[in-house]
Amino acid sequence: MPTSALTKFYPFLEAAFEKKHNLGSDTLIIWLSNTAPAQTNAVLTDITQVSYTNMSSRAITISSSSQTTGTYSLVLADATLTMSGGASPTFRYVGIYNDTATNDDLVGGWLDYGVGGVTLADLESLVIDFNAAGFMSFDKAAHEKRRNAVEVKIADIRGKSGPLRAKRDAHVQKAREKEDELNAQIAKAENGLADLENERGFLNRALGAKIL
Repeated sequence: MPTSALTKFYPFLEAAFEKKHNLGSDTLIIWLSNTAPAQTNAVLTDITQVSYTNMSSRAITISSSSQTTGTYSLVLADATLTMSGGASPTFRYVGIYNDTATNDDLVGGWLDYGVGGVTLADLESLVIDFNAAGFMSFDKAAHEKRRNAVEVKIADIRGKSGPLRAKRDAHVQKAREKEDELNAQIAKAENGLADLENERGFLNRALGAKIL
């Protein structure tokens, strides 16, 4: 069983709204990895997959794709992965990609089977219940509310960052002016030092000539 709830891929919702997915009819395939994905991953090539040699089909049966009062749900049949002819590599992360989409876009998110992962022996099977994991449920109203809240925060941060940038630039300008002033003072001191060293040399030579 997965050790944590579904971790979502951020680009998935944009891909869904931009017609990259028809989850009611597209071909969905399981991917397996032993390398942690990133929430910014968007397509299958972003995932470091394990070898699927000797593994049964990873295709998923879609039971239903529907909405009720604004909440979308994708119901998937339990998927069974069975080894035949050898053991599987160790994998920890399990997810789905859309094989119909042009770029094999990732769907939903991924499940984490915990430290140590899963290694299937020859003839051993793993049953994946995506529905129990809450793999795909989309509440439009809740997402719109969250999006609006995020927009407000973005506007607030941008509003605050403007004066802060101006303050920073003023400090930087003042620091540069102070640096220029100090550099001028250093140059003046070094010029004075050079003059004194020249005078010392002259006096040394004059004294030496007088003594002789």
